[in-house]
Amino acid sequence: MVRHPYTHTLHSPTESLLVLVCGKNFQVVDTNDGSIKASSCDVPEEIKSSVVEIKDGHTDVIRTLAFSPDGKLLATSGEDKSLKIWTVSNWSCLNTRPVIKRYNAINFSTENDMIFVADKFGDVYKLPIDPTTGHEELLLGHVSMTTDMLLTPGNKHIITADRDEKIRVSNYPDTYNIHSFCLGHTEFVSQVRLLSFAPELLVSGGGDGMIMVWDYLNGSLKQAINLREILDQQSCQPITGNHVFVTTLEVSPQNKDVLVLIEKYNNGLVFRWNEASATLDFQQVISLNADPLDGAYDNNGNLWLSYSDKSSDLVVSFKDQDGKYEQSEAKLVNEFGSCEVETLPNLYPTGLLRKITVPEEEINEAEDAEQPKKKAKSE
Repeated sequence: MVRHPYTHTLHSPTESLLVLVCGKNFQVVDTNDGSIKASSCDVPEEIKSSVVEIKDGHTDVIRTLAFSPDGKLLATSGEDKSLKIWTVSNWSCLNTRPVIKRYNAINFSTENDMIFVADKFGDVYKLPIDPTTGHEELLLGHVSMTTDMLLTPGNKHIITADRDEKIRVSNYPDTYNIHSFCLGHTEFVSQVRLLSFAPELLVSGGGDGMIMVWDYLNGSLKQAINLREILDQQSCQPITGNHVFVTTLEVSPQNKDVLVLIEKYNNGLVFRWNEASATLDFQQVISLNADPLDGAYDNNGNLWLSYSDKSSDLVVSFKDQDGKYEQSEAKLVNEFGSCEVETLPNLYPTGLLRKITVPEEEINEAEDAEQPKKKAKSE
């Protein structure tokens, strides 16, 4: 038996609570001391009396989750094709509804009264918080899989990213009216985030080894950062492979930082906002003991990272000390947290978004080998 790593991390916008997903379960950690406050999986007897038992959980892997802006609700959805809404105050399940297609992204409206979801078939829907008060409403669709989705402040626009390298900005509620496209990536777009300290700007990353900063209303590219060049300059080497797939983009309003995590690299890259030049400048490479699966900033600007199964510590935290992130003391969650499984699932799904999974040189070799056969048949 092995401990299941935390594949997704999400911090509350209002409280010192960090949600950690492990398979079909999730746990809630107090970021003040690293203690477990609630859990849907079994916890050791010595802490059971202080941990809220989360009931009515998912029956298969949780794919995506989101807090409401006021921090009072949490939405989760998974491979079991269900959407669950949780009340944060006591971690009870407010309601559960079945979904036809698996969701890749969830957002709450600014008013906390509606949920917006994007599914793997390219569609975005609006749903009421209470399923008994209405039905889902189709808002827009892509011809490709939607990989990420967010709402701008005041629900003025819906920004969607897809597997076909596109970022689309749609007006809301008139979503048939496309406001702009942000076009420049040459591979799938995996993550889009608004820069809260420069709200007119959007940062994106994906499978082409670039992060890009956009004036999303005008669809204009403001900055393009080549991650491979930075990784080479910092002597960062991948665990396996030679791809630079962005798995995580997280924005810290407190520090005006952007964290970039890359699949199968034992590093985190931090970029800091430069007010004078209105650009993201490379700040620091964080060297880690294992490859990080996800990361989140807490409300004090501290950074939390979840590790893969190659490390005994599944969660580590870093504090910003004089402009540099330094690792903090070990957290209690590493002693008591996570669930045990016999075998681990695929922890690296981002690369599966590639439309061409066979390297180009292998395709060329296969075509060259096939040419004599075709010629022989024609003769």
